[in-house]
Amino acid sequence: MVLSALISSLFRYPIISRDLFQRDYDSFWSLPPLERCTVDGSLIPLIFVMLAMGTQFVALPSPDEKEQTAEFYGIHPRFLP
Repeated sequence: MVLSALISSLFRYPIISRDLFQRDYDSFWSLPPLERCTVDGSLIPLIFVMLAMGTQFVALPSPDEKEQTAEFYGIHPRFLP
């Protein structure tokens, strides 16, 4: 869920082909874990770059929303960032 939100947020400012990236991204996650090491070696760094860049465009929750989420998952508020 978080990964998808980060990736989606970046496509408001397309730098690469959304269709091609999404195809490769979905294909990667549909592979059995042991077969993921057979993908093109540039895909994993690209995913990390997209996630890092996505953090620049995603809307962060307010402190109240963080607390509500923590309560839902049973996380003590002192462990929130």
